[in-house]
Amino acid sequence: MSQPTEIRETNGSGGNREFQLALTLYKALREEIVSLQRIRNQLVVLKVGIVSAVLGALSWSASAGFTTETWPPTDPTALLLLSVVAACPALVAMLFDLVIAGTTHAIKRDGQYVRHVLEPRLIQLADCSKTLMPWETYLLTIRSPWYAALGDRGLTLVTFLLSCGALAAMLIEGASATLAWRGMLPPSLLLGVLLVLLGIDLWMNVKAYGPTLTAPDWIRNKR
Repeated sequence: MSQPTEIRETNGSGGNREFQLALTLYKALREEIVSLQRIRNQLVVLKVGIVSAVLGALSWSASAGFTTETWPPTDPTALLLLSVVAACPALVAMLFDLVIAGTTHAIKRDGQYVRHVLEPRLIQLADCSKTLMPWETYLLTIRSPWYAALGDRGLTLVTFLLSCGALAAMLIEGASATLAWRGMLPPSLLLGVLLVLLGIDLWMNVKAYGPTLTAPDWIRNKR
């Protein structure tokens, strides 16, 4: 009778070490997820503050009369400066979006590992009932309200439309004034840059906020 008891203790000791390792990893990743969520929230607040300040400064400068007397400006330097100023709000907003989307992707990556690797193993090692739903699995059953990110992404949309509208107006006015092609180059290039950034922004947001992927093949094969 003593031999089976020794075998059970050995197995239990190994299982306990694996359980402690999995639990340590789980706690570390949960702390990392919380930290990344805090950073993401701070980035959103910083983005709203900076973009709003830029829009306010541009509105104040326009109302104060800091504009050229002739429109469109014939000086290439002045046209370049006005083009950069017009594109600045959308550029700032979309660059912030890329950083925010990268942080969201990191949160999603950590959550996927916890959901597909650590939580099932912890439940198995703890010999818990299958009716217990782990936290990351439970989060899949909850959908964020559609208006949750309306302020963040809505601000990007507004700044994009304003910047593209201002650059398009420069091109239209420049074409009607028969400016040289070199004079039309700055707003044209910046408009193209904004369109490319918009495509990258949409692609990053789809990857970051899109549906959660299922477990990879190597994880499913180990189950």
